[in-house]
Amino acid sequence: MLLSKEDLAVAAAERIHPILKSGRGGDNFFGLVRTLATSVLALAKPSEAIAIKTRYMQRAARQLTGEGLFKTAVMTASEYKSFLDLAEKIKEELSGWKPRDLWDVQGFLWVVTNYEDPGDGTKPSQPAQTGEGEVKEPQPEPPPPRHSLNLILYGPPGTGKTWRTARLAVEICEDRALSDSIDDRQGVMKAYKELVSVGRVVFTTFHQSIGYEEFVEGLRPVIDPVGAPSGGFRLEPCKGIFRNICESAASSPSVPFVLVIDEINRANVSKVLGELITLLEPDKRLGELNALTVTLPYSKEAFGVPNNLYVIGTMNTADRSIALLDTALRRRFDFEEMMPDYTRLDRTVTGIHLGSLLKAINRRVERLFDRDHQIGHSYFINVTTLEHLDEVMRRKVIPLLTEYFYEDWEKVLLALNDREEGGLFIIKEELPALPRMENEEKRWRYSLNDEFSTEGYAAASELK
Repeated sequence: MLLSKEDLAVAAAERIHPILKSGRGGDNFFGLVRTLATSVLALAKPSEAIAIKTRYMQRAARQLTGEGLFKTAVMTASEYKSFLDLAEKIKEELSGWKPRDLWDVQGFLWVVTNYEDPGDGTKPSQPAQTGEGEVKEPQPEPPPPRHSLNLILYGPPGTGKTWRTARLAVEICEDRALSDSIDDRQGVMKAYKELVSVGRVVFTTFHQSIGYEEFVEGLRPVIDPVGAPSGGFRLEPCKGIFRNICESAASSPSVPFVLVIDEINRANVSKVLGELITLLEPDKRLGELNALTVTLPYSKEAFGVPNNLYVIGTMNTADRSIALLDTALRRRFDFEEMMPDYTRLDRTVTGIHLGSLLKAINRRVERLFDRDHQIGHSYFINVTTLEHLDEVMRRKVIPLLTEYFYEDWEKVLLALNDREEGGLFIIKEELPALPRMENEEKRWRYSLNDEFSTEGYAAASELK
């Protein structure tokens, strides 16, 4: 059975990819695989096919159709067919120039998309020639956002920091700006999961006990075969998450990789990174003018941080203030504050405006404590019914307030604008005095009301 040119390209890509993978440290080189596979096919059938230069062809496809052609995978027949169809349409449109074949189309796409971002937020562009010989200024295209190599998102809990890391990772890896619509969010998460599955995005969470040995490299026991002279096991250097993704990024330059560190402030970052914290600086990265390498303590190998690795951390300021972070860490990271976004809650549920409710509660919390201990909009983002709102208040918001105020229920009453005697959200009951303790100060029992009334939500929403 004769295979189509699309099936031939896919078959070649599937054979080339394992060879590159085994020879280059187990990394994924999808752009290179597409280039090699389609180049061979194009040489064999020059009148029917053209080679793919992934970066430039992706740019062209996004500018013309609004979507990329290729995913973070080897290649599919439908992807290659879509590209050939697009090339044929471009050939038809270039009637004034009259390209001889698809190779001319490829050259045209390569030239018009082979630009470098000048760094001022714009892209160089030349006026386009129309069929009538008139010069027509091109419509400005929103440039892909410029991202910091080292970034920490910080703010109170529930402000969307984790979602923001996923969005940033996709923007960085796909070199495009993303909208914030619900439909686009679903597409972002799908793209994010694909990037994680192929190793271009790595997610980890810091905790109090993590150290250099787990993150960079450390000694781990290796069991020897029975009868080995070592006595059963030996210690060997083992690579950590950071070293693994650094090696992946270093072996695939022009291809972005992203390391997401959730709850970065829960660990002693200076202890976790050790001497490598200096290597994170943009001008100290591999390939830069002031590139530095160090000799790792266990493997004794030279190590540097590549300039195509982006590090994004999240920091919950309710756990630890940004002011308490190590000065060396703060110098080497950019910081982006994420506070409650009340515009995301501009809707009413059974007469209760969610944005006004949260804004009023947070204003009182800031007055009673500080701005770092506010409540994020994410807690209310999916609330559509009064029953769901009651559940969020009962199981999320009020427990968080009691944690913030260290079980000081009087402050919880104030934060909710409950009555002095309670009753709207919290029931306040005086405990009877014990014998021979009648003269002692009054003591109170606090408990959640069985039902939250609209009167309580109205009071909590008051901005006084």
